[in-house]
Amino acid sequence: MTFVEEARPGKGNFESAVAGRRRPACFNGPVASSARHGLATSLISIAVGSAAVAAALGYKAWVDRRNERLARESAPIVIHDRPPIRYGPAETPGAVPARPPVTGRTPDQSFRDALRFAETLADQGEFAAALDRLALLSAEFPDRSAAVEPVRAEVEVLVQAACEEAEARARKDPVRGTEALEELAARVPAADSARLITLRDRLRSTAARDHAARRLAEADTLEKQGRHDDAVEALLEAARGLPGEEKDRALVRAIRLVQRVRYEGVVAPARLAAIPLQDLDAVERAVEAALAAPAGKPLEDALARLAALPEADGELVAAVILRGGTPLDAPVGERVVEHDVPGLGKRRYAVSVPDSGLPTRPKPLVLILEPGEGPPEIARGVARGWRQALEDRAIVAVGIPEQASGWGPNRRGESHPQAILADLRKRHLFDPDRVVLVGTSAGAHGVWFQAMRRGDLYAAFVGVAGTPYAPMYGSHWHDWIANLAVAPGRALVGAKEDVFPVAHARRFAELAREKGARVEVVEAADRAHEGASAEEVRKAVAWALSQKRATHPARIAWSTDNLADGRCSWLEITAISKDAGEVTVNFVDDFGRTVESRRIAKDCARVEARDLGTRIEIAATRVQKLRVWWDGPPKDVEPSVTVVVNGREAWRGIPGDRGPRFMIEEARRTGRRDRVSRGFVEIAVP
Repeated sequence: MTFVEEARPGKGNFESAVAGRRRPACFNGPVASSARHGLATSLISIAVGSAAVAAALGYKAWVDRRNERLARESAPIVIHDRPPIRYGPAETPGAVPARPPVTGRTPDQSFRDALRFAETLADQGEFAAALDRLALLSAEFPDRSAAVEPVRAEVEVLVQAACEEAEARARKDPVRGTEALEELAARVPAADSARLITLRDRLRSTAARDHAARRLAEADTLEKQGRHDDAVEALLEAARGLPGEEKDRALVRAIRLVQRVRYEGVVAPARLAAIPLQDLDAVERAVEAALAAPAGKPLEDALARLAALPEADGELVAAVILRGGTPLDAPVGERVVEHDVPGLGKRRYAVSVPDSGLPTRPKPLVLILEPGEGPPEIARGVARGWRQALEDRAIVAVGIPEQASGWGPNRRGESHPQAILADLRKRHLFDPDRVVLVGTSAGAHGVWFQAMRRGDLYAAFVGVAGTPYAPMYGSHWHDWIANLAVAPGRALVGAKEDVFPVAHARRFAELAREKGARVEVVEAADRAHEGASAEEVRKAVAWALSQKRATHPARIAWSTDNLADGRCSWLEITAISKDAGEVTVNFVDDFGRTVESRRIAKDCARVEARDLGTRIEIAATRVQKLRVWWDGPPKDVEPSVTVVVNGREAWRGIPGDRGPRFMIEEARRTGRRDRVSRGFVEIAVP
């Protein structure tokens, strides 16, 4: 299966511009033969035989050259679904399976795959990239121009339709329309791009300035009426059409209102109304500086500056960690972002941000895990298609995995989604209680890895054509499945699945029910490895967006075989009992190479807990130490909170707030801004 077939859940921006579009078939030349008799027949037979031998030798040399070139060039395009990965004790021979042989591709297959890739780029609105691919294809296969030219002509028609649509929108709405012209100009050939930029520059003059003046006057009225969201929108629109200092003044006003609205719900209304905006701004800048400062003296200096601010108490610092740091002018539309991932270096993801709504109100986030490594243009098109399919209700990000580590089960792959979330948080204000994780095939396995190890990060999960099963998840997969009770999920699988056995999905459904996991397995009778139709997947994602994360669940059941995955919400396993034993496991990629070796507990440690307000009851198995975290304000209870572990009182007291410094240090240590840790109590398990 190719990457392009796996990567596109829906139509691109302008696929509907040309109705009745058909895919050209690959060229097959006519084959003619004739029978001859006597000497003429013999001579012809000898000639044909010689020609056949020469052709065969020439074809072999050509195939060898093409295979060498494909090894260099086709890897970013064609990605095979990851075969089952299993891990086992390092000392056990054969614990790491060898990669199954990868069959070569014929010239016809290579041509069809490359042509389909160019068509996918066009469907997703990447017109310039599609035309470049087609030009390379024509040069590489000059004898197949009859198949390439119709596709090139259709792409050019799509380009013109897209340009005409963008130009019409810009003339109707010069403020927003010029942004659409600019975004499209980056995706069309140079000549069309120049035409769009010329129109953009012309429209930004008189019409935009008049519109800006009207919106500026409307902002005054809206602010007096207390309609802050609408006032911010008017100010931002006005700023787009104002020059120099006028633009700066409009943006400053918008920033002040955004600060007011952003912290509603996390700062007491009376406190928010009383604090001067310049003081709020000073605390916000100091917290962001402390979060970003290098360790050592720069960090100590940043923390000292924060501590010197009178308004920088626990309530306000916690609010800035949760809601601060988002640029006011966070760009809308699609782009590819480069970011750092621990252990992987520089990686890229694509993000599509709706141009509706404001940064004052955090939007839901849909994070899609691609099944394999591929070009960022594809990921950008996927992000755009999903954002449109969801009708601009959410920010959509598309993660591109490293080929070797994928999305896990090794530490590098499993930490990648968290790194994407941390980087997105620096650029956009999304709602941490409405983060949805989606993946297909190998991406679905990544979804379930996250759900079973870091479930408290997400509101819901959707996995398509991939479910937990023993070979990939190791000997503890039964224990891990119980962790799926943290957040709900849907697994969409095909009854005719031809890559991962459907028996695994059915067994997973049984275990999920037995262990109380909040997962629904939906089996489509007429589907194979695609698992579900695009519409069925869209409905599942829409369902996931309706869910909301429990920030402080009253009940927690969690198991782990290593301390890195020991925390779930307000409870953390910090030491596993020695009687659990240890074993070394090797995590391998689909080439059979070891990605990571790790010591884990032979038997999982497990906790089950209930928060009853003034009493917390915990049952722990194979746990030596644990922590109870205080994520909210200190509990105002009398006489105290009692923590009971395995039927015995283990701690009694009033939860304390360790202050802003502790909050900053924990946010830096974990890289998470979806919750604020105010303190903890460490308990030795009786």
